[in-house]
Amino acid sequence: MYKIFSAAVSPFIASVLILSFLISGLVLWISGYWILFALDLILFGLIGHAFFTAKYIIADHQLQIRFGLFHHTNIDIYGIRQISKTRDPLSSPAPSLDRLRIDYGQNKYILLSPKDKSGFIRSLTEIQPNIQLSGALLTSEKNN
Repeated sequence: MYKIFSAAVSPFIASVLILSFLISGLVLWISGYWILFALDLILFGLIGHAFFTAKYIIADHQLQIRFGLFHHTNIDIYGIRQISKTRDPLSSPAPSLDRLRIDYGQNKYILLSPKDKSGFIRSLTEIQPNIQLSGALLTSEKNN
């Protein structure tokens, strides 16, 4: 099995990101800090690239998380214990606050925000049917 799931991007988070870089870039440009302006553009490009190209790949028994140029994580799907809904604002490869918390391994977890949450969960549970779905997530998945 090989499936790619794009990450959902929150319009609010994207707006804050773009607005903050526009304001800081404008201030640096007007002040004549050209090197800092260039660094601001590079940083905006790296963060923007991470946000708008984030994806989650299910390949065989691996969940591959790709978030920008530098964040690449692989999780063994057989090690996933539980999936639950969350709006936890902690930093993670999830550019939306409508997230899934995936508990795996020994007390590890990661927050993800696939656009197609139902399809994502279904693909994981087809490989590892012992994954526990918690709370509202369990109810919504049984109805699908």
